[in-house]
Amino acid sequence: MGINDMPRHPVSQQRLEQALGDKADRVQRRFEDVYYHEYPLREMLSELGYELLDHVAARSVHDPDLQDERTRLALTTAAESLFGVLELGCCPGGDWEIPFPLTHTRFSSEEKDFDEMRDATDTVTARTWVEAFDICVASGLVRDWERVFGLLLRQEYAPMLHKNLPYAQRDSISDPADLAHMDALCGYLTPSPGHLPRDWPQVTLCKPSIDERLDAALALDAAGRRAPTSGCCASCSGTTRPPSSTRCTNAWWSTASASARIPRPGA
Repeated sequence: MGINDMPRHPVSQQRLEQALGDKADRVQRRFEDVYYHEYPLREMLSELGYELLDHVAARSVHDPDLQDERTRLALTTAAESLFGVLELGCCPGGDWEIPFPLTHTRFSSEEKDFDEMRDATDTVTARTWVEAFDICVASGLVRDWERVFGLLLRQEYAPMLHKNLPYAQRDSISDPADLAHMDALCGYLTPSPGHLPRDWPQVTLCKPSIDERLDAALALDAAGRRAPTSGCCASCSGTTRPPSSTRCTNAWWSTASASARIPRPGA
């Protein structure tokens, strides 16, 4: 069964209506939970990201190609939130900014302190990285080359996770299969030959060579995980061009998302 042939998941009308509620208001209330009521920031970002994915998946019933502006804003906000979870977990003491396009608000290190031991209840792992990759590709966020999402994922955060997060206070131990999955996906992110802005690739997704894909498949097999037959990795490997946002969004709903209980788009 191919990605585009996967049937929708059954879901009640009541569940759909709950997921279709006013998410701009919800985002604002979650923003205020952190800003005024000291709710743990990273925990809020994770909860909000998956809640918005439920919302986007529900909207896909009548907007299967995710063309509506509100759908796209919700999807992008989900991606910003889940990327923020990874960013804060890998570099809790660094400078950061997490925008919420749905409400035109943001959190940043200039106005909000992040206390790793207070604002998070656990640590990030390679699985967190894979989830961030999936949603950044599915939403199209990874194509914003000036914000270097792909370079951060490939050349900064992935090596940190292999070293158990040297800049974090919390220890991070990733499952070997998740590390192999992360390494395989890194091959689809265009590397940079240097650290200056002139070195940043404007085409942020690429297709690894046959040898690179074979090495990744062998590493996945050695770690006890089969090479992906669906999902974003399979979407990339089956084509000579970078995957479209809609195609990878379909992959996200069928494999990686907590929104699997909601019908995926395009089914």
